[in-house]
Amino acid sequence: KDVQLIYVPLASDRDDMLSRGFLVTSDAKALEKTHLAVFKALHQDQSLPGNPSADEMADFLARHGLRRADTLRALNQDALSQRLMAARQFAMRSGIDGTPTLIVNGRYRVLGQSSVEATLRVVDALVARERQAARTP
Repeated sequence: KDVQLIYVPLASDRDDMLSRGFLVTSDAKALEKTHLAVFKALHQDQSLPGNPSADEMADFLARHGLRRADTLRALNQDALSQRLMAARQFAMRSGIDGTPTLIVNGRYRVLGQSSVEATLRVVDALVARERQAARTP
């Protein structure tokens, strides 16, 4: 109950439109429909270019349930640019240079281990440590 998982795109100049797409689908509460689809399109069937244009991103997301015109408008909003800048700054402060990376309470950086289960075991131990530290006066 006291742990919150927040996904943050690893925003870079090269992946800017992918990061924008992530934020737009997150805002639209459509990550469950689109996140794995984007991953597969990029890494398995290469149906989405690694650096898509706004039109390509909007077309792709429209095929997965988002309205193209709304998506295109959202992809180009100035407010989204500010959020990407904040994500870049967070990644730089946290030393994030790849995925998966998990940050626990702003103090610990957990890189992908040998498996998802191994990574989550490390995170669980760090969460327990942070809970204990919060209880200790």
